[in-house]
Parts: sequence; C-alpha cells; structure tokens
Amino acid sequence: MGVKNQSNEVLQAEEQDKITYVFDVIHYRFRYISNITELEKNTGVCSKESTRLFHKYLKITPMEYIRQYRVTAACQLLINTNLSVTEVSEQCGMNTSYLSKKVREMTGFTPLEYRRDHLRKQAK
Repeated sequence: MGVKNQSNEVLQAEEQDKITYVFDVIHYRFRYISNITELEKNTGVCSKESTRLFHKYLKITPMEYIRQYRVTAACQLLINTNLSVTEVSEQCGMNTSYLSKKVREMTGFTPLEYRRDHLRKQAK
C-alpha cells in the first residue's frame, strides 16, 4: 500500500470519527440545537466542516438531519409514552404545529392518529 493510500485512509478515519462525534452530540442534545452555530458550539466542529461531512456522507445538511432526528424521536415518544402532543413537541425541541406537520408528512397521520394506529396494531 502506498503512502498516498495510507494518508487517504487516515483522513477518511478522521472524518468518520468527527462525524460520529457530531452524531453523538446531536443525539444527546438535539432538542437544544436550533441552528448551525449552536451545533458548532456544542461540537467544536466548524459549521463549514460539519456541513461538508454531512453532505459527503448523508447528502443532507446537519440541520436537516437534526429535524429528521427530532421527528423520529417524537414518533418514538408518541408510541412509548403517554405524553401529550404538546409535551412530546417540547421534549423534542419543536413547536406543536411543526411537529404535527412533520409527523403527518412522515407517517400520513396526525400525532394522535399515529399513536392510536400504533396502539391498535399492538393490540392485534
């Protein structure tokens, strides 16, 4: 293996470590990160670098990933807790109307319909 291949592998590993760290921070603090500057403050990774890495590996921006993660987390709370839709939205760092819109886009159901549908399927 040549020196060039080794340095490319090292750079690739460093990028993967960096994006894994950013994921870990997002998964832990997603409800508090509302813009790319806050992501930078929470991770120490400059916004240009995190945006470049997300585009390279996921083809979306970091904020798009956070929004998707919030909706996924909200859906999990809807099916695994008795929290109200308002409480779920607060837990996930969104307002209630945005949560409702995004859950409907993702599932075809309002948050309460999504919960009821899931409970109905579990009961069968």
